[in-house]
Amino acid sequence: LVGPALPSGSQELDPVDRGPRLDIPVLGLSGRDDPAAPPAAVAAFREDVPSAEWVIYDGAEADYWDDYLPSYDGEIAADTLERLTDFFAQHLPESP
Repeated sequence: LVGPALPSGSQELDPVDRGPRLDIPVLGLSGRDDPAAPPAAVAAFREDVPSAEWVIYDGAEADYWDDYLPSYDGEIAADTLERLTDFFAQHLPESP
């Protein structure tokens, strides 16, 4: 689930509202200063989906993984890649 809340009147559910309906493994990775993942929304999601793993990186903004942007943080980006790789290896089936 990616992105901020959808505009009011949208037929789609905000990611936080989808949480209670999820029956899949979930890994959330966000910067503490990312406006698309405010702490209150992350806390609500964690409460609704206690099985979800969510990592909040202190001092990171949105797009901390984009190496061409000023918000890039190489150490946090490397940790994110490692966590994603481990998550996918654990939860995705092997290809034939």
